[in-house]
Amino acid sequence: MIGMAAGTLLLFNGDILGASGILSSVALSPKKALQDPSQHWKLVLIASFLSTTSLFFASSYDKDDVSKSRLSPLGFVIAGLLVGFGTKLGNGCTSGHGICGLPRISRRSMVSVATFMLTGVTTAMLTSPTSENVKDFASFLRTDTPTASASSGGIYLTLFSVASALMAPLFHSEKRNENDNAKLAPAAVAGAIFSAGLYVGKMVYASCVLNFLDLSKMLDGTWDPTLCLVMGGGSVVSWISYQFVQGYSFFKKNKTLQKPIACKAGSKFGVPTNTVINAPLVLGAVVFGMGWGLAGICPGPGLWVAGAGVSPVLSHWLPAFLVGSYAANQVQKRL
Repeated sequence: MIGMAAGTLLLFNGDILGASGILSSVALSPKKALQDPSQHWKLVLIASFLSTTSLFFASSYDKDDVSKSRLSPLGFVIAGLLVGFGTKLGNGCTSGHGICGLPRISRRSMVSVATFMLTGVTTAMLTSPTSENVKDFASFLRTDTPTASASSGGIYLTLFSVASALMAPLFHSEKRNENDNAKLAPAAVAGAIFSAGLYVGKMVYASCVLNFLDLSKMLDGTWDPTLCLVMGGGSVVSWISYQFVQGYSFFKKNKTLQKPIACKAGSKFGVPTNTVINAPLVLGAVVFGMGWGLAGICPGPGLWVAGAGVSPVLSHWLPAFLVGSYAANQVQKRL
């Protein structure tokens, strides 16, 4: 389902389903998101994503799952900062580099995924609540007091996103073109499928992610391979979608799409072409991996869990993620 969401956005709109990029671009440049018609699809995707979460899955979601990591409020803040800074500096996360980058055989994505997976595993093992190491240097990250998780804030976040998507045309500073309108329906479909896929695949459960990253659990038989299977399955489906995109397909040129399905002639696929493997890419992946391994939360699932009304993610992790993204954005400008 996650691969289908990425494929839908790619084949119909020509855009990449990078959760961190979409979320940070809207949050860091809200004026542009509201005024630029070409950015409207991002608001629609987020609104559809959160609406699907709230309407169909929030009531059955185990909101106490986040307490199983025993992460302290400060731990959530630090994890959010690291994930926000790392994904912005490294230009992607598990969805952008993983589900969308690996299938097109991107060397940057290969380096990024390998780096943040290794860092995530190391961090999860060193800071696990069951690890003796926590008592030595990371005890401040954990708590023995369960964090209150239920919150009505998720509903307000969802309503705000829907209102933003609906009212954006009132603020557009330029005339909308056919492509701007054509991208809205596929974005809504992709957002809904993405939300459902994260829930069905249990990627919204931090305990599931941490039980994969903490390889020490192989010793007692509690290691969970779910994340590996979900990313692998999503990458395979995403790879299939790339077979219809010229330049990334094994087919001949006349067998591939000349433009995104929903767009008019002359439109192009917005697939990243950067092949440079540099320090910001690797450093960003390391920082992201640290935050991911600490909390078991990456951008897509983080927004999902916040929309489901889990208070520590909504009040600590998500704001910190946005602050981290802003800080990395300032660093990128100076670089």
